[in-house]
Amino acid sequence: MGTGLSNEERGRAIKDYLLMRIHEKVLNEGLSDELLSDIKALAMSGHEPSIKFLTNMGINVSPVKCYVCGDAIFNRLDEWANTIANNLRMLGVEFRSFRLGSRVPLDILNRELSITTEFNISSAESIKREINRELGKRVSAILGSHSIGRNPMWRPS
Repeated sequence: MGTGLSNEERGRAIKDYLLMRIHEKVLNEGLSDELLSDIKALAMSGHEPSIKFLTNMGINVSPVKCYVCGDAIFNRLDEWANTIANNLRMLGVEFRSFRLGSRVPLDILNRELSITTEFNISSAESIKREINRELGKRVSAILGSHSIGRNPMWRPS
């Protein structure tokens, strides 16, 4: 949902919305333990506005690692994209497009499945698909080429 948005942008929008709803309740009803717990959960996910909200109240919360990947994937996409692009350059071949795939560890896929199952989520994009798409965009940007269906040609130097 949210055409034209990355999954990161979608997640941020959801967290911003939740914080605004919680803040509205705090203003109207006062701060309850439940609302404070909800703000802390948002802050622990790394949501900066929630962290600032709590900091202004004198409460310090540190983000925790991602339950699904343990922060071992999305902060490394640029590194992997550079490696892929460099390896493609070293091949010395011409191409107009490429298709990129990845292998995701089974424990990560199982944790993702547990979330989508527990919360009955039917509209989620798989982490594997997101990794492939995000890596493809980064590699394309580095090489100046595009994914399947586009036609600029990259030539080795």
